[in-house]
Amino acid sequence: MAELSDTRAIVDESELYEGQIIPTVQSEIGRDVTVGADAVVTDGIYGDEVTIESGARVEASVMGSTGVDLQDCEVYGDVGSDGRITASDAYAHSSVSGTTIRLQNCVIRGNVVGTTVRLENCLVLGIVATDRELVLEDSLCYTFKALGGGECTGAQVLLPQAIADSSFTLTEPISVVGLPISNDEATEIELTEDDRIKYEDHTYLTIADRVLDLKGIEDRIDTLEAMLRDAVDEAETASESDLRATIAAALDIDEGRLP
Repeated sequence: MAELSDTRAIVDESELYEGQIIPTVQSEIGRDVTVGADAVVTDGIYGDEVTIESGARVEASVMGSTGVDLQDCEVYGDVGSDGRITASDAYAHSSVSGTTIRLQNCVIRGNVVGTTVRLENCLVLGIVATDRELVLEDSLCYTFKALGGGECTGAQVLLPQAIADSSFTLTEPISVVGLPISNDEATEIELTEDDRIKYEDHTYLTIADRVLDLKGIEDRIDTLEAMLRDAVDEAETASESDLRATIAAALDIDEGRLP
């Protein structure tokens, strides 16, 4: 049986909690919320520190003013915090936004936006955007916007363009997945240091200056964007495994290629 008080809200392990867990009086605004392992909450959650434990599912948004921690769980709505967000083995059907974000082995259907973001072995269908620092490690995203420092290792993108200001370090080339071959001899397009172009206030990584079949690239990007829109539309019913299969098929790659 769920325990809700002014100082904390706890949903027991394997419990089905029908309704939202949000403050209804001033004294509840700062309370922590914990959703136990394998529990289900059918509506949104707002708390100070919010923890969603292994196997749990929240069928709406999760917001924590100080922090959110997701542990091998599923969230149907947005995940947000004015502070930190940490997650491991989580599946979020929408976007993640916070100040300091660290995601490990996660699948995010929407965007990831923060001041400092670190992704390790993650699949992000949307844009990853940071103001201060971005670290991409063995992760795939649609594209990224790194306005501050950071680095990437083993990164993959769908769009052959990203914003990577001069303080952002490419420790190795970034693979562009699912596009036709460029005019070099590579079997797959890569973004490298040679692809940095300064334009107005930002530095871009782009293949535009070295691709012969630019129209083919543009057509393929339109196809990829349509696929992503379809995945977004179907996200409420798609499991993580179904989502991975859909993406791999659309990109014409082996599913094992995805983080």
